[in-house]
Amino acid sequence: MFLSGNAMVAVIVLALMRLASGLIIALDTTILLAAVPAGLRGRVTSLHMTTYSAMARVSLALSGVLLTVTDIRPLGVVAGLCSVLVGLVWWGLRDRTAQSRYLAGTTGAAAN
Repeated sequence: MFLSGNAMVAVIVLALMRLASGLIIALDTTILLAAVPAGLRGRVTSLHMTTYSAMARVSLALSGVLLTVTDIRPLGVVAGLCSVLVGLVWWGLRDRTAQSRYLAGTTGAAAN
């Protein structure tokens, strides 16, 4: 299929990718709910979900445009590399103070 000549390998890799995506969404939502004060959770969650859904549509549109000028394989490889790069930059720039407060259970969210 995509990078494999073996359909079963491609299906297994796709299933693992979808499983990982589901785990990311669950972790992301859990952290969001734990870190945001109770009085703002609805607003922050709705903004989060709206931007998440909107960016999915934007990325589909961008992929459609890019597929008119390139093949799926280079697009997939570049998208994967960009994803890794963004993750590494995010990891490098993270707020370690907020991270340590969150891991210690002292986010301040319980005060509101």
